[in-house]
Amino acid sequence: RALRHTGVEVGLEWHYRNIRVLRQASYREEEPTAMRSSVPSQT
Repeated sequence: RALRHTGVEVGLEWHYRNIRVLRQASYREEEPTAMRSSVPSQT
């Protein structure tokens, strides 16, 4: 599968990766500012 990496597979991989990142970002925004302050500025 690694040798036969088609463009469709790459597109799906990026698609799911973006969904994951977007979900994490929205989840982080919902976190209280107190918890976010403990983490170094990441914006």
